Amino acid sequence: MRKLLILAPLFVLLGGCWLSTNIPAKIQEAWRGRPISDLQKAIGPGGGFSVDEKGEKYYYRQKEGNFLVGGSGNPLGGYATKSCELRVYVDNEDKITRFVTYNKGLNCAHYN
Repeated sequence: MRKLLILAPLFVLLGGCWLSTNIPAKIQEAWRGRPISDLQKAIGPGGGFSVDEKGEKYYYRQKEGNFLVGGSGNPLGGYATKSCELRVYVDNEDKITRFVTYNKGLNCAHYN
């Protein structure tokens, strides 16, 4: 029983990391084929458009912050920038095709 109490928080944290990097299929399906302008209106101002290394166009929103870190890699401590980026890929008519999140140390749960 005691081992279970110790391991439970670990499973919750790991589960949160996995879930935070995936937009649920149900949400993606609901938005697929809709104009990106609908999503922009729903989430408010901000973000921008870019093209990835394969030439695919996407709309992105990024959340980032500076966090105080320390440890063996940085014994004196310091700040590290961590971010989460949401990419919403669009076709030639600016209709949504898929969502992708890039977790760079910051939980992406706010995009779910």
